[in-house]
This record gives sequence, structure tokens and C-alpha cells, in this order.
Amino acid sequence: MILICSSTYGNMLVLVKLLGGEVMTNKLKPKCKLVGMDGNIFCLLGRVSQTLKSNGQPDKAKEVAERVMSCGSYNEALQIIMEYVDVE
Repeated sequence: MILICSSTYGNMLVLVKLLGGEVMTNKLKPKCKLVGMDGNIFCLLGRVSQTLKSNGQPDKAKEVAERVMSCGSYNEALQIIMEYVDVE
């Protein structure tokens, strides 16, 4: 018998599969309101970083910052940001 339960904790979807005590988690991209903000990439990156940290993903916050800081253009930076958060 396999029992699968799902619940949400913050923006993290947790799937618990009760078969030998195995637990699987799948982190969803948190929503981040960037529309209407100052378009300065450092302001946007600060908001994205804060959103990721508040959703239990500090490692992703550091990763996105490093990638954005080393990219070659504003458009590329925005694409990177959208890989980590759902922009509203």
C-alpha cells in the first residue's frame, strides 16, 4: 500500500511517500512582486534575495546573486531572476 499526502508549508510543496519512510520534497518558486519597483538591478536583486530567504531558500538567494553579478546584460539578469522566482 502506498499513501501519498500533500500539504503546503510556506511556498514549499511537501510530498510524503510512506513506503520505507522515504520523504520527497519539491520546492516551488516563490512569488516576488517586482512590477512597479525601481528597475535598478540591485533593487530587484535585493527583493528577490529577500523573498528567497524568507521562503527558506538562502542558498538560492546566494546563487542568484552570484549569477546576476557575473552576467553580461540587464536582460540576462532579468532572465536569471525569473529562473528563481515567479515575478508578479
